[in-house]
Amino acid sequence: MNEPHSERPKSGFVHLLFEQILPKVETLALLVTLSGIALWIAGFGDYRSVLMVGMVTLAGIYFLYVYQPPQGEEPGAIGKLAVKLLHVSAAVAAIGVLFTLLPLEGAPPMLAVGAASSVLATGLTVYALLTATGSKNALRAGLLRTLMITCLASYVFVTTQQLWR
Repeated sequence: MNEPHSERPKSGFVHLLFEQILPKVETLALLVTLSGIALWIAGFGDYRSVLMVGMVTLAGIYFLYVYQPPQGEEPGAIGKLAVKLLHVSAAVAAIGVLFTLLPLEGAPPMLAVGAASSVLATGLTVYALLTATGSKNALRAGLLRTLMITCLASYVFVTTQQLWR
């Protein structure tokens, strides 16, 4: 008998991946990314490798969170869409920031798409949080998880606009 909101078992690889492995790797990737940005600001030599490892890892983690199975009650159709868009746009924004800071070819459109879609997905998530009748845990977690990269992408986008003209 299929119940629409039945509780999934809390064992197996999927639970281990989304509840234990990804949060720890995400924290490590954030620290590596922040240290790469600090090296870039300080003008030290090889910040590129550190920055690339951190940002690509973050993008991969954000992309994997799109496939996270719902925990308990689902947030509704708009909430599910908002969480998925939030994570995909955060992955694109992370790569856009990486392309811009390294400076690689294709940086302006990648950053523009990533920053704009992250801001729009954040707005949709806030709307879903305000109007959701179901569980809001996935919405809150996704918003908190991707807020840093959304702010970083928006900042880099605004500050590098004069470089592209």
